[in-house]
Amino acid sequence: MSVYQGEKFRLFIAKVKNLYSNYGFPAKPTNEEIAEKLGVKPMQLNRYYKSANLQKETVLRILKSFNVSESEIWGEVDNLHDWFEGDVSKFVSKNSKPKTKPKEEITPIPYDDYMMVEYVDLSASAGMLGGSNVDLLPDYKKRLVPKEFENGNYLVVRVNGDSMTDGSDISIPDGVEILVKEHVLENGDKLPIRGNLFVICSREGNVFKQIVEHNTDLSYIRCHSYNPKYEDYNIPMDDVFQIFIYRKIVGYRPNIPEIK
Repeated sequence: MSVYQGEKFRLFIAKVKNLYSNYGFPAKPTNEEIAEKLGVKPMQLNRYYKSANLQKETVLRILKSFNVSESEIWGEVDNLHDWFEGDVSKFVSKNSKPKTKPKEEITPIPYDDYMMVEYVDLSASAGMLGGSNVDLLPDYKKRLVPKEFENGNYLVVRVNGDSMTDGSDISIPDGVEILVKEHVLENGDKLPIRGNLFVICSREGNVFKQIVEHNTDLSYIRCHSYNPKYEDYNIPMDDVFQIFIYRKIVGYRPNIPEIK
């Protein structure tokens, strides 16, 4: 396995997008802006990601463009100086961190342990959710999340409002992004309501609730909010398009009030 893999470069770019201000970007950069910083076309950037062994000129271009040492992208490596006949330091700013092994406060997780899924804001959606080709979606409509090894239709959705907030540890506050998995009901099946929360897509809209009753005789579900100011209500199953089961929280950015 090559030291200078394109896959590790792609993981580095994912970090750049999350910590964009640390790398000279005023906002989260697009792939086009990353390519422009490197002085290449976006198609060439995609080739870098897929490369099993980046060429020495490409490695040096990356180090110079992002003002980093090779260890920040590819780990502790020693052969770049031998690989390139010359002084590598001239390609990297003196402000770059030295190649000293820092105290390990986090454990990197391999890219294979993640998956890319579609992102939906429940407040801005209606009808059925998901079904898009994730590879064709823009960055703001998808999320990289820890992989679920059970096959199925997964989505990341944003929770809006305070209906699932009661001030306790079980609250799911406004602004949380959650991973959900579609649950397909066969004729006569009951929903696994114990220990689960649900995203329900119906004619009335898309909501995130606890289901406290699934009545198969009268064909309805009863929805409950953690917040006591919201009353329980029924949704006829004939009005339901899709049901997703909540798996876990994958992100949280609370709404920030306007400055007066």
